[in-house]
Amino acid sequence: MHQQPGGAQFRRSAELGQVDDRGHADHVGGDGEIKKLGIEIVAQRNLRNGYAKGDHKGAPNVTFQDQGSIYLGGVEVKMYHWGRAH
Repeated sequence: MHQQPGGAQFRRSAELGQVDDRGHADHVGGDGEIKKLGIEIVAQRNLRNGYAKGDHKGAPNVTFQDQGSIYLGGVEVKMYHWGRAH
């Protein structure tokens, strides 16, 4: 267990899942292998829709549109889609 400021504790483990923030190869290139391990991939819905046009084995299996939340060790982690950037 790891202690965070404010007393929150979390377990550092790849089994918690992965959140993709963009579809660039250096961000998602290993997603197919990660999914083979049974690890969930989370991403904004447009990213998954983009994968559907190709033959990408690592398409996210959990999506959100404008915002979403995941809970890690009782701590809410909020995700927001701000539109195209970078």
